[in-house]
Amino acid sequence: MSEDTSDILLGALILVVALPAFYFAARLISKIREAWAGRVLAPLAPLLGRGAKLSEGKLRGNYQGVELRAFYAKEKNDRWDADNSTGFDAFSIEALGQSGQSDWTLKFEVSGLLGQGPKKLVIHTADPGLGARLTQSDVIDAVSRVSAPTEDYVTVAFDARRKVLTYTDDVSPKSVPTGEKFVAQLALVGRLVEINARANCP
Repeated sequence: MSEDTSDILLGALILVVALPAFYFAARLISKIREAWAGRVLAPLAPLLGRGAKLSEGKLRGNYQGVELRAFYAKEKNDRWDADNSTGFDAFSIEALGQSGQSDWTLKFEVSGLLGQGPKKLVIHTADPGLGARLTQSDVIDAVSRVSAPTEDYVTVAFDARRKVLTYTDDVSPKSVPTGEKFVAQLALVGRLVEINARANCP
């Protein structure tokens, strides 16, 4: 057997052994993450209401007739600086099956000369009419009362194609909000659904 053939067979053997090992390791890590997420999200389930359940690392339920998913994810802000290397603890709530013609976001951005001012919420959309209607609504005030302006991040995002409205809050240094904060976030998501339905479905 030539040296080249031996190398090919050895490489094939390594692949045969390594690929299943990587697959099962990835599955194990995924299961561990799901179990951890289920443990930290479990105390919030009763606050979401009857029928709330944990599935695939997310808390799922129905709030005021809207199907919701709540979950934790480590996120990074949009700036490249020392803080950006660690990111922040983002807790998100998705409202599913929401109608709307255009995408839009509400994002915390720095203000003032050279970005030294306070972080303010700014509406972004390619639809000028929708932008005007959102500006006239109380969306910025409503989000400001609940969300933490600790980073430059998107706190509300509506995806018209997926029909999903996502609300995100920085809950650092925790992974999930307190029960009281979660109740406030749920109420806010309900308000955001109303605002989107009114402004984005003329």
